[in-house]
Amino acid sequence: MKQPELSIIVPVYNVESYLEACLDGILQTDLTNREVIIVDDGSTDTSAQIINRYKQRYPGITVYRKENGGLSDARNYGLERATGKYVIFPDSDDLVHAGAFDKMIAEAERQHADIVVADYYEFSEEGKHYRKDRYDKAIIEKPLITEEERLHPLFLIDVSFAVWNKLYRRSFLSENNLTFLKGFWFEDLDFVFTAFYRAGKVVKVNEMLIGYRQRSGSIMKNINNKILDKVTIMEKLGVFLDKEGKIEKYRRLYDILFIKMCFSVLYACIMNRNDKGKSKELIGKVLENPYLKKILRNYLSRYKELKTKEKYYF
Repeated sequence: MKQPELSIIVPVYNVESYLEACLDGILQTDLTNREVIIVDDGSTDTSAQIINRYKQRYPGITVYRKENGGLSDARNYGLERATGKYVIFPDSDDLVHAGAFDKMIAEAERQHADIVVADYYEFSEEGKHYRKDRYDKAIIEKPLITEEERLHPLFLIDVSFAVWNKLYRRSFLSENNLTFLKGFWFEDLDFVFTAFYRAGKVVKVNEMLIGYRQRSGSIMKNINNKILDKVTIMEKLGVFLDKEGKIEKYRRLYDILFIKMCFSVLYACIMNRNDKGKSKELIGKVLENPYLKKILRNYLSRYKELKTKEKYYF
């Protein structure tokens, strides 16, 4: 049996309001020599019934149902069963534009790339107020081949840490034992950073092919202790770079990214209107993070040193 060209892995959990739009976008593409793997991660709404309807219309779809284990677990479950040359992980509430996968595969084949990044835009939960000005900032005109070329756009957040707008060569993921970190929110941070670090070549399709739905119930709008996972994963990335002997090489860029991620958590807490007490507690925990305090102390010390030199110079 011929190997499928692409495995499309769709993790599903309680997305009855958005699932049909997502599947319609995926299934409007040519499914010849492609496999669609839907992993129902223990949905308790009508998502299972919706999946069944699509399975009847498209018998080639493969459906798995499992106990709820979280997004990472569902993605890993699908990845373990995927057989395609390439793999992609669209979120079940997003939109995939016609021809999106074709364009990404064509670029991967043309450039012999391990990862292909596509631009995306954001839109509201109701599907209105499209914001086509929001997409990956970096217009990458040439392949990213060296380690520095691959990592700099991530450190500067010119290329997003999202998993769902990227196509991966499956053999590359397998050879590097790349799977999703279970039990954490913001698992994309760990997966994408490690993938970019290990990749031989990363290329970009400078066209908005994916629509990212901003939901009212998103992680950043529902504040609890799990929002601190963003900081925890940043600490894990620091340990990873240290083990690779690269932390000093990228210290300044890593520190800047660490600060940005901490500040994004602080911003989410400040903007939260539902539980001010919890927000205050979480803000305190972020500000007490030992590494953040160390970074800020070091930069403040350097700033004072520069101001002193400036004073005596004039």
